[in-house]
Amino acid sequence: MPEEFKKRQTAFKVSIGMISSSDKVHFDEENRFRYVEVKGKEIYRINLIANVIDKFESNQKQYINITLDDGTGNIRVKAFADSIHLLQNIHLGDSVILVGVIRFYNDELYVMPEIIKAVDPKWLVARKLELEAEYGELYSNARAYETIEEPGLESVSSESLKNPEEAKQEMEKIIENVAYEKIEVPKTGLREKIIEMIKLNETEGGIDIDKLIMSMKEPVENINKEVTELLEEGSIYEPKPGRLRIL
Repeated sequence: MPEEFKKRQTAFKVSIGMISSSDKVHFDEENRFRYVEVKGKEIYRINLIANVIDKFESNQKQYINITLDDGTGNIRVKAFADSIHLLQNIHLGDSVILVGVIRFYNDELYVMPEIIKAVDPKWLVARKLELEAEYGELYSNARAYETIEEPGLESVSSESLKNPEEAKQEMEKIIENVAYEKIEVPKTGLREKIIEMIKLNETEGGIDIDKLIMSMKEPVENINKEVTELLEEGSIYEPKPGRLRIL
């Protein structure tokens, strides 16, 4: 994997429709998902503003997913184990700002959240104006999907919003101020746990990464980081997207 993919990727501001309608979904030579290409940008992390239109929580409280709709499409956001706290206080009907990592499994693009926070619905309009200015026709075409009612937007217009630079600064401040618990886990300890879990499932042809995450009491961000490094080193591989085996 190229060196730039080992670094923290830029969280691009895009619409859901631009991501889901792209025909340029890139995989590496091992058929592992790498990024979605939109207007020449290699998008792996995203920054969305959208409405919550569905929420599911497992009985064991180890898995939550929500569905977001921004008027151009919808996408699921999945949280496992120690990251479920990110979605527990997000409710149906909320407008949210989300920063997360795109994943691909079973022919579905979804997002694993890093930061998510409920915001005033007016920011949906602010983001639309921002995306229209940056992407023009590409964004306008994606909006052909638009079917949802956006709560509280009847009285909101572009004139009622702050100027673009002030709006940008306020949204960046919201992200910076979100309380996101980062738990450090010894690298060798977590790596050994991941390898051992994959080995235990070798007779079954490997283990799905979603199942791996749900079976471990570790932060999802740390698990994904270790899995990525193990894949890059060639210690493990994906016989198919999202499934892990020992090499």
